[in-house]
Amino acid sequence: MATTCPVRFFHWRAGICRSRFSRAVVIELAREQNVPVREMPLTKHDVYIADECFLTGSAAEIVPVTKVDSRKIGAGVPGPITLQLLDRFHDVTRQ
Repeated sequence: MATTCPVRFFHWRAGICRSRFSRAVVIELAREQNVPVREMPLTKHDVYIADECFLTGSAAEIVPVTKVDSRKIGAGVPGPITLQLLDRFHDVTRQ
């Protein structure tokens, strides 16, 4: 059995953040940077075809996801939106 802290899952496809769960701070940061955000239910297929993905959580902060079920997500490396939000998140939380 595996356990983890509660996390939220975000993914991008065609320039839109699609999230079943939200973290207010990350959504606010995305919108500040003109990244469209839409909360919606996700399927495995949505995740498999995402351009990029990341998880958020109080302890985890923002964690890029590059592979799910042995399938590469996007280019298989943290994407530009994820890295941009991670940098901005660190700026805000370190103030």
